[in-house]
Amino acid sequence: MTESIRSPLRLLAVALALGACADLLFYGRLPGVSLLLFALLCVGALLCVARLEGVLPARRNAWLVAPLIFFAFMVFVRASFVLTFLNLIACLTIAGLWVYFFSLGRLLGLDWFDYPLALLRVLLYTLYLPPLLAAGVVGGLGTGRKAWAVVRGGLLATPLLCIFAVLFSFADPIFAHYAVPFNWDIDLGSVIFQTLFVLFVAWFSAGSLAYTLLRRQNGGVREPGAASPGVGPPQRPGAPLSLRLGFAEATTVLALLNALFLGFVLVQVLYLFGGQANVGAQGYTYAEYARRGFFELIAVALLTLGVVWALDRLTERPKRKQRIAFLALGLAMVGMVMVILASASLRLSLYESAYGYTNLRLFSHVFIIWLAGVFVLFVIALCLAKPRQFIFGAFLAIPIYLAAMNLINPDRLVAQWNIQHYADTGQLDGEYLSALSDDAVPVVLGILDMEEGLEAREAVGVAFQERLRYLEHRVAQDGWPAYHLARCDALTTLRARREILETFTTDESIRSLERLPDDFD
Repeated sequence: MTESIRSPLRLLAVALALGACADLLFYGRLPGVSLLLFALLCVGALLCVARLEGVLPARRNAWLVAPLIFFAFMVFVRASFVLTFLNLIACLTIAGLWVYFFSLGRLLGLDWFDYPLALLRVLLYTLYLPPLLAAGVVGGLGTGRKAWAVVRGGLLATPLLCIFAVLFSFADPIFAHYAVPFNWDIDLGSVIFQTLFVLFVAWFSAGSLAYTLLRRQNGGVREPGAASPGVGPPQRPGAPLSLRLGFAEATTVLALLNALFLGFVLVQVLYLFGGQANVGAQGYTYAEYARRGFFELIAVALLTLGVVWALDRLTERPKRKQRIAFLALGLAMVGMVMVILASASLRLSLYESAYGYTNLRLFSHVFIIWLAGVFVLFVIALCLAKPRQFIFGAFLAIPIYLAAMNLINPDRLVAQWNIQHYADTGQLDGEYLSALSDDAVPVVLGILDMEEGLEAREAVGVAFQERLRYLEHRVAQDGWPAYHLARCDALTTLRARREILETFTTDESIRSLERLPDDFD
């Protein structure tokens, strides 16, 4: 069996340092000498880590470093886009081959398919090994001490707390004010993307380093799904690496996340659900405060589902009290997510009351209801300790969501809501309504009977005059195989209003075509 990596923590630290260097050299910059410097850093990091781990490089394959450095240098020398792209591909390919053949194997004498297969193996293990390294680090910190277990839980919760805090700050400016009380001039969007970039490079660096060290002369890296390779603290021979978490670690993660969620929920109850007066006291109008945050809150809900599900699958809780405590923390978190979903729905409704309705907003409303149902399924599975039933239920919920949208008839419903919105506010987007599908034509034609809203009537009249001609042409050309209920209904309705449609100027007909859907040609 492959020997264990002596220090997973050291390897992860090196990978994170490479990610930070990549951010410094590449983020927001065109490639130049930076690629050469980073290639030298990667070569040096691999050689140093291999020496510390006692892995000797195969000298017969060391020549791969020369073309790697050469092509990295040519990125610095040549400005051609095509050459730069090809040089980057060459660097990645050679680096992958050197990782694979670092300590054993021979490049000479391989078949054509051996090279892409070697690169594919490197890619798969690069994606596969970092979680095992992290598990090895978590399992090796102070095993057996409750205080250290809480520390490990805090370390696991830190990146999650940062992600959720950033999402909540984007979603709610008042929460952002409380979460970041100091007036720091920070571009949160740039911070998120830079952090993701660093983690992306660190992930691939850690996976590449680990695979290089594990693929040594006395064995090889096992296939995914087999007994896990020796990553982390030494284990008894033949024992696969466990990805299980202790109860203290998992409950620490849940408790810290619950505290953050509770703070956000309190802000929602006090300000969003509390009405205009409380929001106005913070310097925002109700519409300004509520119009943002929908997609961030949906992301929070989805991430929460993944986090609680993963903790449920990975956490050891043999005692009944532990199971009850974990369930209570998980249910508390899900309950606050339900409040967050209600906040997202209210924000969307307020936005619609100001700007009208669209297909995307209708789909989003139904998605919130669907997601709440998925959380209900999750709670049932969590209480019954039957995760497989939840997976099947979540899978089954997807076609149910699609079936519901088909039954709702979104375009027709959006048209009805927008016409009602016009009656309430006097605002109507005729161009948008005229671009809806044939499902909405019978409803949208009602705009022609309105005494007010001349601009909307003109837009609908011109667009539907052209649509009538188009549908008559397609029906005559396509024949019975293309018969369609909604299209036939739309054509019948338009023909009944032909005289009114022909009263609108035809000079706008060409421009009206630009407002039709992409498949309307």
